[in-house]
Amino acid sequence: GAIADAHQEDNSWKHELSFAGGISGAGRNNPEELVTGKCTSQCYSGGARQAVYVQWKDEPTFLIHDHSEPDEETFGHSRFCLTPSGDGFGVRHLKAVIIAACVPVIIQDDVTPTFASLLDWDEFSIQLGLDAVPNIKSILNKATPERHAQLRANMLKYQSALSYEEAGYGGKAHDYLVASLETLADEL
Repeated sequence: GAIADAHQEDNSWKHELSFAGGISGAGRNNPEELVTGKCTSQCYSGGARQAVYVQWKDEPTFLIHDHSEPDEETFGHSRFCLTPSGDGFGVRHLKAVIIAACVPVIIQDDVTPTFASLLDWDEFSIQLGLDAVPNIKSILNKATPERHAQLRANMLKYQSALSYEEAGYGGKAHDYLVASLETLADEL
């Protein structure tokens, strides 16, 4: 993302963390109720979106939108971008985050990341469990500018692996999908 590239120069970011997307699963669940212990793995996003929303919606360095579409403008001005699971295990949001060159923060308990047998997600993302949501600000603050730059550089290296045929991104996701399936078949 051109927007994020400009921030790389001076390390100025409008937001420490941003998220754009549904919080309650198209009205299926009330976010306030979901984080009171009633939410289980059957809840929309496993409760990750709701927990972040309830805990951090008023944090001034975070931009947490409910019911808005992910876009490069939002994500391009953010140091980190939340990509929790949803109806599609966060893939749509992850794609927008990667295109905007924002470092993904993944909260998906019990979900194996896409192409996990081929990509080392720790090289270009921060992966957290739902239990880490209360500490997310301190976790992100521990990422030095150098560490963040390394995560971004690695993410840009893998950008084509997570894109299909979008112009300019060298979409290789199909190739990675085939290789991932071959790896799984070899393990059978």
